[in-house]
Amino acid sequence: MPECEDCGPYTTKKEADEDKAGLARTEKNMDKRAFWTCEKSEPLMLVILRQSKKLELFALFPEEAVDGDTERCKCYGLSLEGYSSVDYTKCMRTSRAATPKESEKILVALGKIKLKNLKVIKRATSLMHAKRRKR
Repeated sequence: MPECEDCGPYTTKKEADEDKAGLARTEKNMDKRAFWTCEKSEPLMLVILRQSKKLELFALFPEEAVDGDTERCKCYGLSLEGYSSVDYTKCMRTSRAATPKESEKILVALGKIKLKNLKVIKRATSLMHAKRRKR
């Protein structure tokens, strides 16, 4: 066992406050793997899960473009098992939000193609589209 410094009593109030702040920081980040390892956490990839009128499930990535086409966003079609670029506005207008059961299906498929750190959102903001257009 390595030798550790005692946790109190402290010689000064400053030492006690610093230790208290360190313990609070540790508790706040307890469930973050990157806090405990040297591993850098991957940035979140935003995804919108939808179902078309033809009952096809798909995932829109509003911040991602395909093949340099920055006006259209990246889309993963479950039936196609592949990517394409689509018009975000048209897709949102001609589809509905996927139910939790449908969402689970497509999230499993996205996990199989090694997409991690997905954050499911309902709609894209203008900042997300601007980020895609800058790439």
